[in-house]
Amino acid sequence: LNEDLPMVVKDSIVFQFNGKQQDIDLISYGQDINLINGEIIGTEIWNSPKPYLIYNSMLVDTNSTLTLEAGSQLFFHKGSRLYVAGTIVANGTFELPIIFQGDRLENDYEDIPGQWDGIWLMAGSQDNVFNFTEIKNAIIGIQLDTLANTTNPTLLLSNSRIENMTSAGIYAQGSTIEAYNNVIANCGQYAVALTIGGSYEFYHCTIGNYWGYSTRTTPSVILNNYYFDINNNLQRRPIDKALFGNCIIYGNKESEVVIDKYEDVDLHYKFDYTLMKVDKDFSTSDPTNFENVIVNYDPKFIDPYNADYELDTLSIAKDKGKKEYGAMFPYDLNHENRTLDLAPDLGAFERLEK
Repeated sequence: LNEDLPMVVKDSIVFQFNGKQQDIDLISYGQDINLINGEIIGTEIWNSPKPYLIYNSMLVDTNSTLTLEAGSQLFFHKGSRLYVAGTIVANGTFELPIIFQGDRLENDYEDIPGQWDGIWLMAGSQDNVFNFTEIKNAIIGIQLDTLANTTNPTLLLSNSRIENMTSAGIYAQGSTIEAYNNVIANCGQYAVALTIGGSYEFYHCTIGNYWGYSTRTTPSVILNNYYFDINNNLQRRPIDKALFGNCIIYGNKESEVVIDKYEDVDLHYKFDYTLMKVDKDFSTSDPTNFENVIVNYDPKFIDPYNADYELDTLSIAKDKGKKEYGAMFPYDLNHENRTLDLAPDLGAFERLEK
């Protein structure tokens, strides 16, 4: 085909029977693609206007960096995964986000989870950047393995949406994440699982879990500082920091936050100016861990069951944020300035009344 833009493809089928000829016209819409079939990728820059179709997974090699330029689209066939042993830099823009999704583009598959396996930042991967990206309809959105760099985060995640995962939106194991202006939503188990240690900072993130494809038994957010190895020996892994500032953590379960702490191992966490949903036995009285939290008030998203997590005009989350965090990240996910009124709104979206 060798065409960048989608096109109409015409053909016909000719039947001959009993000396008669009949033909059926066929019309289809198609587009040329860049096929990646089980390949190991070195240092490359992807900037093609054609989508990239990944069959049989792909691997960004150790000591290599794959750079995705704004507007790149990656479609993954069922069972495929993006493995990153080196580094991936996916730096989209507000106008041209970078898309990661399955390869079924029919309307019926627009928000169906589990169509591909997801993104795995493997042990030793470092300095990964996802900015203005959309990651949807996988099993795990982003999985991160063990800490690789004590200076920079394993993952810098900003201005992005991770939605419709059968398992988890973010599943981190002993890693480091800095995240701001993100929606992480609609996951069959956890939206954000921060496990077996690490260091994590989330600012102005909306974590909303209204999963409806099956019965969800797990919370939206879990923090954990230990595990049992294959020999059933206890392994302790401290969480040095888990900070949620100006965030919203809400969903359709009775409790959306679990702190799974082994008592003699550090698990330093703080929910700071955050709206959160917890059960009646979850105490938020310790000021070391909870400051200016709003507990068990519906944030009044406009339409969370249809993936609209912007705030309604009556939302309690309006103007409840910490000004210092708003100044650190002055523009919301819609590129609206959150520093223009009394105080920033909680979550990824600033509601500006007209």
